[in-house]
Amino acid sequence: MASNKHANLADGVLGRLAATAPMRRLFPRWHILEKRKMLGILPKSGLRIVLVNIYEQHGGAAIATKRLFSALRKEGVDVWMLVKDKTTRDDRVIEAGLLAKRKQEDFGGPVLETDTYFTDCFSGLDIGDALEVFDPDIVNCHWIAETFVYLPSLVNINAPVIFTMHDQWYATGGCHYTCWSHSGLGNSPCDGYLRGCLECPKILKGDKTCSKRIWDCKKAVYGKLPRKAFVGVSSWVVNEMRLSGIAGETTFETVHNPIDTDLYKPDDKMLCRKGLGLEPRTNYLFFGTAYGIGDGNKIKGFHFLVEALKKLHQEGKLNGVELLALGEPPEKSPLDFVKTHFLGVVEDEKRLIRILNASNVAIVPSIMENLSNMIVESLACGVPIVAFRVGGIPEIVNHLEYGYLATPYDTNDLARGLEWVLNHQAPDNLARNARKIVMDRFAQKEVVTAYLKLCRKLLGTPRE
Repeated sequence: MASNKHANLADGVLGRLAATAPMRRLFPRWHILEKRKMLGILPKSGLRIVLVNIYEQHGGAAIATKRLFSALRKEGVDVWMLVKDKTTRDDRVIEAGLLAKRKQEDFGGPVLETDTYFTDCFSGLDIGDALEVFDPDIVNCHWIAETFVYLPSLVNINAPVIFTMHDQWYATGGCHYTCWSHSGLGNSPCDGYLRGCLECPKILKGDKTCSKRIWDCKKAVYGKLPRKAFVGVSSWVVNEMRLSGIAGETTFETVHNPIDTDLYKPDDKMLCRKGLGLEPRTNYLFFGTAYGIGDGNKIKGFHFLVEALKKLHQEGKLNGVELLALGEPPEKSPLDFVKTHFLGVVEDEKRLIRILNASNVAIVPSIMENLSNMIVESLACGVPIVAFRVGGIPEIVNHLEYGYLATPYDTNDLARGLEWVLNHQAPDNLARNARKIVMDRFAQKEVVTAYLKLCRKLLGTPRE
């Protein structure tokens, strides 16, 4: 009975949208032309792509989306970004609130408290009208959760839709990572998304069945889109999406995030350390995330790093070693046994590159990771990686070639990985191997070629 109720809700939402579709097509032509003139959108002369992401620059998904945007522009593609929050003066980045109205569905009982990062798909901007202004050939949805996009509005888009998966949200009934809990690692990863998220164990207070309604709505929306593809920045997240069964028979592809290898490249360590006011002969460990250190960011595994460093300290192996950490220092630092430089929030890319090049090793002790920008940035600068063997990380870090993959959540093994890099007899070889993997698979030209190939496949057009 509950299953029928959930299905009826999704069908009802999509039915109301279908009923409004004729009105959308009769939306006044003069209004669309007026908006295009206001935004400087000229008639198309080739392929036009709109990238949709909640933020322009804030967070890992925004950084990745903006890099794809820049790489496509460099290749002469007519590309735009539609965002909730615009933070630059780029005239090709448009705030969705200028073009779309907010919509919210009553999807049942409220979710009052969860033990994970959880967002629904029933509230947000109805972006159908907004996208009509662009007249896109391809719509590429990146990170659209957190009440940014009202997901059912996508069924009124005439263009093919690419969903780029920066985490597991597109495959679940609300969770962004199925193994993560605010309280730490948790007992075990949840596999409820493989069975339609019937009752979410991560919902601590509120209606546990809302996860099923969210999952059903996503499945219904995907089913209404005749031309779509699900793209993962790692093969791991693509496989997670395929296993969930939520997308049905469709196109799945892996297309990595691009990086500007002319900007992110190796530099002289001693000069970088001097520029940062650091001791030139010290060994520096680097830990960084887009959001810095804090209890709300436990998925990045800072607590595992602390335990690994404690073990090395107890063994007397941290002499001449210091830590560079992005973010503000916590009120009471758990790292009083090792000198730590808290570098604040670093938004200047040139400063970040200098920090990376000052480091001997970058540590990524995440509970789960799709494919971290920080890993790619570090490797591009020739900095080896020590990380847990989780998610998409093994796809870019080759164990004992230019990094070390520790057994998940084993801080003894994580400590051994740091020791392996710091004591390596040929650090220049590690740096060369690290740089090569990025040049081969993440350079802008290679990624744009793969991305445009997928676009042509969805459009049914030959190579230009």
